[in-house]
Amino acid sequence: MDNMDNIYKRLYKNFNDYNRGDSLAIWKNRKYREAHYFKCLSDLSSYKELFESFGTDGITDGINCEHFHKYSTWSEFNNVIQKAENLVKKTKNITLDDLSIEPICQLYGVPYNNKIIPPIFYKFGLILNDLINLYNINPPKTILEIGAGYGGFPYLTLNKFPNSKYIIIDIQPTLSVSSYFLHKMGKNIVLPNEFTSLDSFIKSDSDCLFLHPEQIRDIPNKSIDLCINMDSLLEIPIDIQIEYISQINRILIDHFHSNNRAKLQKSLLSNSSQYKDFYNNCEYREYPIYEPIQGNNRENQIIFQLTLSPQYQTELFTLHNGK
Repeated sequence: MDNMDNIYKRLYKNFNDYNRGDSLAIWKNRKYREAHYFKCLSDLSSYKELFESFGTDGITDGINCEHFHKYSTWSEFNNVIQKAENLVKKTKNITLDDLSIEPICQLYGVPYNNKIIPPIFYKFGLILNDLINLYNINPPKTILEIGAGYGGFPYLTLNKFPNSKYIIIDIQPTLSVSSYFLHKMGKNIVLPNEFTSLDSFIKSDSDCLFLHPEQIRDIPNKSIDLCINMDSLLEIPIDIQIEYISQINRILIDHFHSNNRAKLQKSLLSNSSQYKDFYNNCEYREYPIYEPIQGNNRENQIIFQLTLSPQYQTELFTLHNGK
């Protein structure tokens, strides 16, 4: 594995090699985040600090980091966390130990046995429990996630499916953030500018491949066992939603698991011919993977940021020719 100095150089090179004209990449708060990122690129010491401040720096805005520093001071916080922990304890495949990590990158975490549990990990644990049930005999060989935040779910999933190969499609600078996180958490990563072919990645000892959005077109047909999207697909422009569902239809072997603030089915996306083609190739079901948590106004703010609120919808699309 690379030492930490080398990962900064790799991330620096990948970011500067990247063509920000990518038609599938839409940056949130683009002007601020891109300007801030480039400013840090000019000074390697600042660049290093950028990746050690997930919980306090604006580069992580929108990927479920910063607000928990505030919410943890609220009197309602512990009650909500207890409810989230109880949901995890009811699963058969996931324990709180599975969700705990060493403190890292100034992430806020609930203290647990001299470690921490980042709050979003409770939701991740519930989804992972569901996927373990789905793949209880033959784990997926290839997993592709569209939008992985800072990399928490891939980290937990690779721990449970150690022989799987994980591919993350994401925009900058989030892609650099999650690349750094997973590298620091002990996973062997391949960056977008280091990608040669899916076959070479699968044959390598690397765990996780990162790709810029347009590179999803370089993934071969029928090569991905499981596709995942959480809390992002319906938040991007409709033309990009359509492109993604078309690509998923092309590359998928087995299951597409969606957990978003609304159902893909009967959304604006579902009016497109590309979605209809995909849907007609699938068995479809929607179902809860956990008991929705509810509370008073301030509790509901925390529950929403945990993405455990009742409005989140889970859908599973299984190809008719899948396993």
